[in-house]
Amino acid sequence: TQIEEFLKKEKPDAVSITTPSHTHAELSIKCLTHGMHVLCEKPIALNLADAKKISEAVEKAKKKFMTGFNWRFHDHLLKAKNLTDEIGEPKIAWFRGSGNIQQKAWHLDKKTSGMITFESSIHRIDWLRWVLNSEAKYVYSESLNDVDETGLTSNEWIIIKFKNNALGIIGSSFTFPALSEDIGIIGTKKCIGIRSGNII
Repeated sequence: TQIEEFLKKEKPDAVSITTPSHTHAELSIKCLTHGMHVLCEKPIALNLADAKKISEAVEKAKKKFMTGFNWRFHDHLLKAKNLTDEIGEPKIAWFRGSGNIQQKAWHLDKKTSGMITFESSIHRIDWLRWVLNSEAKYVYSESLNDVDETGLTSNEWIIIKFKNNALGIIGSSFTFPALSEDIGIIGTKKCIGIRSGNII
């Protein structure tokens, strides 16, 4: 439970960091500094300054660092990505879905949680970047923090205009866990949709 004690006793080649979000940056940097490769769960940090510190630590340590965006390896999402060659140039993609908010002290605290953006939407953002093969040009987002008693940002919609002029739309909710997953890609030749894990 203590990183300093771990670093004194253990000398692994690599570590997987799966601790609460607010600890990711500190633990990643310490492990990189001690010569370990790092697989860190999302988000790597709760702010840009800490993310840059990780990048600097990676360069200095000359070790491998990877963010644990495991949704890229879900069967139906991987299949959709592999089908993008058949649909022509992807122009629009969307990913709407829900999840259950974790009833943990750190997850319910604005100082230690990334709330819905970093704890849920971040997977959808990463998947759209991957499928559309581009980085964001600009982002527009609206969110609500007064839907339930937690006071946390628990519902949001995001529109991303990508540098290749593709458009991405994301909808995320913690307060409507029964919201069905709705995923789609519109290309210049064909369209792909995913309903209940099935490609249509």
